[in-house]
Amino acid sequence: MGEWHRIDSTITANNIRSALATQAELLRADNDLEVERLERERVTAQLESEKRTRLFLIVAGLFAFAALTGIYWVLSARQRQKRHLAELQAQRAEQERTIAELRVREQVSRDLHDDLGVGLSALKLRSEMALQRGLVNDVSPLLREQASTAEELIASMRHIIWALQDDQGSLDDLAAYIGSYARNYLETYDIQLELRADASFPEMRLTTQQRRNLFLIVKEALHNVVKHAEARYVHFALGWDIAFTIEIVDDGKGFVETGRRIHSHGLMNMRKRAEEIGAELRISSEGQGTRVKLTAPLGKRKLD
Repeated sequence: MGEWHRIDSTITANNIRSALATQAELLRADNDLEVERLERERVTAQLESEKRTRLFLIVAGLFAFAALTGIYWVLSARQRQKRHLAELQAQRAEQERTIAELRVREQVSRDLHDDLGVGLSALKLRSEMALQRGLVNDVSPLLREQASTAEELIASMRHIIWALQDDQGSLDDLAAYIGSYARNYLETYDIQLELRADASFPEMRLTTQQRRNLFLIVKEALHNVVKHAEARYVHFALGWDIAFTIEIVDDGKGFVETGRRIHSHGLMNMRKRAEEIGAELRISSEGQGTRVKLTAPLGKRKLD
C-alpha cells in the first residue's frame, strides 16, 4: 500500500506538472494569438489611415486642380477682356485720329476756299479787266493789285502749310511764329509795333487745331487793326500764367458796341475759333483804341 501510494503520488504529481505545462503552453499560445491579433489590428488601422490619407490627398488634389483651372480661366478671361478693351481703345484712338484728320482737312479745305479761292477769283477778274478795251494802256494799277493779291495768297499758303507741320508744334514755336508774323505784317503798313514775350514758355506740344486757331485769331485781330482801326501803334504781348495769353492793344479809333458791330463777321469767326479750343476771348473798346485779349488753357503735355 505504501508503494501504491508512492506510485499514485508520483503519477498525480506528473499529471499536475503535465497539466500545468499544458496550461502554460496554452497561455503562451493565447498570448501569441492576442499579440498577433493586436498586430493585425494595428496594421489594419495603419492601412486604413494611409487609405484615408491617400483619399484626402486625391480629393485635395482634385479640388486644387479645379481651383487652379478656375483661376486660369478667370485670368484668361480677364486677359482676353483686357486685350479686347485695348483693341477697342486702339480702334477708338484711330477713329479719333481719323476724325481729327478729317476735321483738319475740312478746315484746310475751308481755308483754301476762303483765302486762295477768293484771291484767285480776284486775280481772274482783274486779269479780265486788264484785257478789256480801254484799259490796255493803263494796266499798271491792276497789275500792282494782282501782284499784291498773289503775295497775300502765297502768304496764306505758307500759313496753312505751317499749321500742318508736326515739327513746329511747341508753344515756343507758336509764339515765335505769330510774333514774326505780327512784326512783318504791321511793318508793311508802317504801323509801329511793341512786341513783348516771355523769355520761355512751358514745354508742351499743341495740336494742329490749337496752333491754327490761335494764329488765325491773331491774324484777324491784326487785319482789323490795319483795315478798320486806322491805328499807328500796336502793343502785342505774349505770356504764360497758368494759361497762354495773347494781348493786342492799338491806338486806333475803336468801335462802338451797337446792334450791328463793325466787321462783326470777323469778330464772330474769332470767337468761334476761341470756343473751339476752349479759350476765352475778350474784345473791348472805349472809343479810343481796341483791346483784344485771348486766354487759352492749352494743357501741360510734355514734349516727347
